[in-house]
Amino acid sequence: MWDVVEFLVGKTGDPEFSTLFRLVEGLHANFYHNFMRRELFEKHREGELGLIEVLRELIDRV
Repeated sequence: MWDVVEFLVGKTGDPEFSTLFRLVEGLHANFYHNFMRRELFEKHREGELGLIEVLRELIDRV
């Protein structure tokens, strides 16, 4: 999956993909291990929603 993220960063020049994807990875790990406090979970959730928005905008341009 990181290959796709690196591809998107290379194509768009936007390093935000890496940052947002890392937050999503944290949520995925939290699903299995439940280590995040509520405040941290919400910050990661906001990042996930941000990634979805960025990807939607990218798809709309294609």
